[in-house]
Amino acid sequence: MNPVEQIAANRLAAAARQKDRHRRLAWLSLQLASLLLLLFLAAVADYHMTLPPAARLLVLLGLGVLTATGLIRVLRLFQHPASLKEAALDAEAQFPNLGCTVSTAAEYVSGQRRPTQAYEPELVAALEAQAANSLSRVHVPYQQQLRWPATLLFFALFGLAGFVFLSSTPDTAFRRLTTPWTPETYTRVSVFPGNTEIAIGRDLEIRSKFTGRQPKQAFFHWRELGKDTWQIKPLTTNDQGHLSFVVRNVRSPFTYYVTGGDARSPDYHVLPYIPPAVKDLQIKIVLPSYTAVPPFYQTTPDLKVLRAASATFRIKPNVPLQTARLVFEQSPPIPLVPDGEEWWTAGLTITTNDSYWIELTDHRHRSGSNTVAHQIHAFPDEPPRVEITDPAKDLSLPADATLPITISATDDFGVREIRLKYHKLGQPERTRVIQAKLTPKGELLAKTSLSLSELNLKEYELAAYYAESEDYNTLDGPGISK
Repeated sequence: MNPVEQIAANRLAAAARQKDRHRRLAWLSLQLASLLLLLFLAAVADYHMTLPPAARLLVLLGLGVLTATGLIRVLRLFQHPASLKEAALDAEAQFPNLGCTVSTAAEYVSGQRRPTQAYEPELVAALEAQAANSLSRVHVPYQQQLRWPATLLFFALFGLAGFVFLSSTPDTAFRRLTTPWTPETYTRVSVFPGNTEIAIGRDLEIRSKFTGRQPKQAFFHWRELGKDTWQIKPLTTNDQGHLSFVVRNVRSPFTYYVTGGDARSPDYHVLPYIPPAVKDLQIKIVLPSYTAVPPFYQTTPDLKVLRAASATFRIKPNVPLQTARLVFEQSPPIPLVPDGEEWWTAGLTITTNDSYWIELTDHRHRSGSNTVAHQIHAFPDEPPRVEITDPAKDLSLPADATLPITISATDDFGVREIRLKYHKLGQPERTRVIQAKLTPKGELLAKTSLSLSELNLKEYELAAYYAESEDYNTLDGPGISK
């Protein structure tokens, strides 16, 4: 190949490569734009209309067909590149004044035509020189092939970008289109408490949390066991800002689910049960021995007893129990232990005021207790009350007079002793224990007489006296009053 022919061949080959490059790029752009445009239109339609699975499957098939045809076309473009004559014809079509010089030269350069006459080599050489010169001065605008594919690709990308930024859940739309067989939704809901057991007769609050695209309205659906009809109520916003519905006074099992937007929760089941509770209560109270009060029983849980009294609780539950205990506000809990087949028992010494609950747990670890605390009031042993009832005032008497004295004393658990204390002013006190009698009113009455002569009083000297009583309190006493 002579130099002129080589130049013509190189320029024709460069033009052919440029045509191939732009043709392939244009086709790829058009194919990508078609895929993105179909994806954009389908995503918008699904986002606003929630397409059924069959429609989304058709979209996926369409995307697959477009992708397959595009790949086949690209493969063919690589397998069949543009020939030198195609590049020459493109140049002649773009510049008609070239005539057929370039395409004829391309046939000789590519070997499609060969000189057969003696004069043809010189003619072919001149033709190739003219073609090489023409190709150096002309440029075929193959890039114009990209104009419409690039424009279409731009609008497809612009639409997709707008959808991504303006919609709340674009990723969900793409997942729904690319995997139409999955139960993907734009709105997702989580429900609390889900499957649960509840003490019979109590209220149950169903709370829901929606993520993704927020629904305009959400609903609670439920159906009682053994019934075919579903009931429906709208969810409302509670004080904490959650969408909820309160089922009042649950007494029978039911199934429920929550809907909102295109979301539907799974079916959940609620099973009411009989909570463990106190069926029978016996409390044995034993007061301190000095009170001489026999043990007694009460069946009410609130206690008001003397401090240091012992209390033995016996509880009969309504269902078999796993554990039981007394829980106090200010003291550690005390476990109850089984006492036979039905009763549970525990004992404690009452020393201070407190509040307590009876906490029971059945064999399925379901608990029950009193909602209002029971009260324990431990009152102290008050000291006795004593007074001199006669004489009830100061007196002026002769130094050798005898003064009759009457003393009255009372106590909540009995008076052990009544004493008369007296003395001449400035002298040590003297003590006299006085025997007393119990009156029908429950008070002790003691009478005695005080001879002033034993005090050796002189004229105008003073003597003082008072009564003192003592109770039987051997715990933190005795209690003494004057």
